[in-house]
Amino acid sequence: HADGIYTSDVASLTDYLKSKRFVESLSNYNKRQNDRRM
Repeated sequence: HADGIYTSDVASLTDYLKSKRFVESLSNYNKRQNDRRM
């Protein structure tokens, strides 16, 4: 059933993008903390 596969693909892609964005914002936050320390 193509629709089911497509939906799950979109869901996993969304999760992937969300986690990627989370990791990016986390590393940006860490960078800011390090800058403040210097």
